Amino acid sequence: MEELNTVDWYELFAHDQILSGETLVEAIPATEGTMGHTVLGADLPQTPGEPVDLAALAGDNTEVDGNILKATVSGEPVLNGEKVEVTEIMEVPDDVDFSTGNIRFPESVEVKGGVRPGFTIEVRDNLTVGGSVEDAHLAVAGDVTITAGFLGESDGREGALLAGGDIQVKYLQAGNVTAGGDLLVGEDVVRSNVGVLGKIMVGGRGRIVGGRVSAGMAIHAKSIGAPTGVRTIVAVGNPGSEAKTVEALLEARVPSQMSEVGGTPDLEEVEETEATAVAEAGEDGEEGEKEEDTRAPRLVVSGEIYEGTVVGIGSLVLVVDRQIDHCTLRESEGRIQVFPL
Repeated sequence: MEELNTVDWYELFAHDQILSGETLVEAIPATEGTMGHTVLGADLPQTPGEPVDLAALAGDNTEVDGNILKATVSGEPVLNGEKVEVTEIMEVPDDVDFSTGNIRFPESVEVKGGVRPGFTIEVRDNLTVGGSVEDAHLAVAGDVTITAGFLGESDGREGALLAGGDIQVKYLQAGNVTAGGDLLVGEDVVRSNVGVLGKIMVGGRGRIVGGRVSAGMAIHAKSIGAPTGVRTIVAVGNPGSEAKTVEALLEARVPSQMSEVGGTPDLEEVEETEATAVAEAGEDGEEGEKEEDTRAPRLVVSGEIYEGTVVGIGSLVLVVDRQIDHCTLRESEGRIQVFPL
């Protein structure tokens, strides 16, 4: 109950969970009992108690320690016949909605359906969602797999997806997405604010349209920006952007797989930049491409980058002033250069 006697329906249900080492069952030593009496005063002989066989109750992920049965892993306690067990994976048979409430779990969660607007899932291991996620808040210490898409906004709400590991999703629309690992998108990234410490791979139609998309290592896509000039910002290897990504993960109490972040200036005011020239790929550039460190931050586009797209690599910024096709952009000789695929 909240103030003014209102109910938070999102927090209405509590889900059973236990941490490794905590007590599941405690056996109270049996006694001889005490004689009783009927209402007419006649004696009622007691029935002596019988000892509890904890070993007979011990199921998966449990162990007997003296007079207690304790969990050997964190998870959900369940009764399987006459056995007490702990499962490390919490299964939600349908959607996360008002029938389940918000979910917080110390291990992995598998949602067979989707996640409805306004709900929260916090998981210390991995999360799998069989449907779509609509403006929900997901904070996951491990990896996230969403079979359908992540829709960040609807009905005036704004959701967020944060993962300490990798994220795999079919599409992102108007989403705030942060990951300590890689982001793998099956189709499109549309009007989203994305920051990952690894690489971003956009398959299928491979479009990144609108919003700001930042990766620590590389971005691979088929198309970036739009013919209509929709403002699209992509950044690779920018230490300031990486610092913001780590900060967001820490605020959500999601540990990142990456431990060190640089400290050079961020790509903050790209809208005010006057850089409008696109560097041409020449013979020197092609030679440099052969000799470059393949781990260097890069933007790889198999289709086209449209005019008006803002590209940041490291601390450098480039505003594309004409369409570029089938190219790799990376830092070379102190500036962003364009190389053929």
